[in-house]
Amino acid sequence: MKQNLSHFSQANEMKGRVQGSGENFELRISNCEFRNTSIFHPTPYTLHLTPPKAVRASRSTLFSQKSGFTLMELLLAIAIAAVVMTIVNSVFFNSYNVAQSVGEQTEVYQVARIAMDRMIKDISCAYVPSEECTEERIQRYLFIGKNEEDEEIQKDSISFISAADMGLSPVAGGLCEIGYYLRESEDEEDTFTLIRREDSVPDSDVSQGGNAMEIAEGIKSIDIVYIDNSDQTHNNWDLLDNLCLPNQVKITLTFKQGKDDIPFTCYAFLPLSEIQIKIKKEEEA
Repeated sequence: MKQNLSHFSQANEMKGRVQGSGENFELRISNCEFRNTSIFHPTPYTLHLTPPKAVRASRSTLFSQKSGFTLMELLLAIAIAAVVMTIVNSVFFNSYNVAQSVGEQTEVYQVARIAMDRMIKDISCAYVPSEECTEERIQRYLFIGKNEEDEEIQKDSISFISAADMGLSPVAGGLCEIGYYLRESEDEEDTFTLIRREDSVPDSDVSQGGNAMEIAEGIKSIDIVYIDNSDQTHNNWDLLDNLCLPNQVKITLTFKQGKDDIPFTCYAFLPLSEIQIKIKKEEEA
């Protein structure tokens, strides 16, 4: 049954009493009558009151549960963060060093490929006359390979007459003197620069003259081996002594990359190596 509070009337004097102990109290109010449309009856009601001390106690408990971090917790969090940052930095710098090393190695491979491709083209086009010629004339078609070693560092050189050129000669397709040798680098110690020399006018001194051009830098050593038609290897080669070109020329270029040395090897095949030069005597000429 719904009670209409708007028709409230007090029939008797309200009497209240407080029951309870400690922090929980109960206030009971009785002998109160509420007027309904047709029924009068006494209805007891009970109100529960919480003393101020209990309220303060509950608030203090609430705030104590939301207190800050302890010193030990802060030190532990800092230690974990330091370990994580160390791992992240280590992975980052290792990745950076690997990427940089791969980039430098790729550059070395490209330089080596270009230099050795140029050397193969020049040596493969080495020229000798097919007809008989005098000693004076053969001086213009020399092929000289020297084995040079300095403190256990190979610094071989080679000079020859070739039909290949880089466009520096004023006569396209003509013969020119070409030579390869090492020159000490000015930027870094214990490294050399590969020099290509080209002279458009062949003369008796096949190892001098012409224009010099840098082909590759950062070279540690160059080792040139000559292989004859009998597959015998030679460290030196002179056209006047052998009267023919070598069948193959083995070239090993060693580049310096950081603390490592990277060797590259290639072979140049000479098509005119089968020509045996015949020298005429001056009287017969």
